[in-house]
Amino acid sequence: MIKIQLHSNKAATKGFVLDLDFVSQPGMTWAERLTNKEILGNISFTHIVEIQLDDEEVALRARNLRMNLENGKVYSKWERDELRKPKVVKLDENGEPIPDEEEEELDEDGNPKKKIPEESELVSRTCDEGAKILQDVEFYKGPEGERKECSVFIEEMFDSTFIRLDAAGLNPTELCETVFFRLKPNTSEPLRPIPHVIEGAGSLKELLEDPGDEEATPPVLPRKSQWSLWRTIDPVALMNGKVEEGLPEFAVHFANNVFVFSTEENMKAFIENPRVYIQKPPEMPPNFRVLMLGPKGVGKMTQAQKLEHFYGWRVVNFLDIVQTKLARILKQKIKPPNNVVEGSEINMSQEELDKLKEGIPVPSWKFLPWILEYLNVPLKRKPIVPKQPEPEPNIDEMDEAEKKAYLAAQKKKA
Repeated sequence: MIKIQLHSNKAATKGFVLDLDFVSQPGMTWAERLTNKEILGNISFTHIVEIQLDDEEVALRARNLRMNLENGKVYSKWERDELRKPKVVKLDENGEPIPDEEEEELDEDGNPKKKIPEESELVSRTCDEGAKILQDVEFYKGPEGERKECSVFIEEMFDSTFIRLDAAGLNPTELCETVFFRLKPNTSEPLRPIPHVIEGAGSLKELLEDPGDEEATPPVLPRKSQWSLWRTIDPVALMNGKVEEGLPEFAVHFANNVFVFSTEENMKAFIENPRVYIQKPPEMPPNFRVLMLGPKGVGKMTQAQKLEHFYGWRVVNFLDIVQTKLARILKQKIKPPNNVVEGSEINMSQEELDKLKEGIPVPSWKFLPWILEYLNVPLKRKPIVPKQPEPEPNIDEMDEAEKKAYLAAQKKKA
């Protein structure tokens, strides 16, 4: 039903406001339904309004909700109080009451219809109890809840089209007036974010500010942007498992954020469909490899440990692996040869150990099998290729000098 309403002619010409319940329930979130079930299709939101309240105040307001059994309409306490107030009589210049042109609703007996039933005629619902409301709030804010999933829509908004309001102390009328004011369009920004190429920037710093050009056709408005969550990393390359720095000549302005790319092809891919590359926050590829270089004492190990803690990577300390392995080999009474045998660990031959004890340098590549063993990379013996017999020479194809040399060699062998 939602899909039919959103794609109706009325919604296409006049727009729509999509109000979802966001209550805790099994299965897909609303964000997943809107995208995976193709409810939105090619429709994009022009604005997102998020209303915030403390959890306790949400529960308090919910406890004061009451439902009219006749029509199923739910009224807050504020609405009930407002509707029960006597209508304000407007006066003209002479102080005379101005007749109310609005027709008063009448019931079946012809009597003025009550705007709202008495409190005793309204009922409270179990879904408005404090515990149930707080459960729904926790689901909305939780790590796998609705708010996190809706970030896919929020990331496409401008600062002026994602409206976050603190509703504390505001009644519904004041809240509506605030939303109406904030929804006023910003003429310098389109309703929907459109990616466009930033040209002429000589450095990354220049990408964030553009004085504009009013004499251009069409005029280029001044722009002050910010880096996206990807900063100067190419989001297209990152999605493909590569961490590549973007270049100022391949830059795009999108949703008040600046994205840079390492190649023109990546930039064009982003412009064609930006949503694909910013659906999830940036994260390092699981197979990313970093080589730490630098002289002793600069802090290589400290930085490596911080990266390990932050990204969950595995630090491979060449010297530490070699020293640990060598100490274990030296404790062995019998030193097996450095052969790869299935089920046994890699060792070092006695001859190589003797060289180490004498202080004779050993090439670092000799220890690479130990590193691979530490990383659980399977090793195997290099297959022995049988030596092929040399073909017998054809004397008839030799010239005189070759024939003479060949016969002399054969005579010498004999």
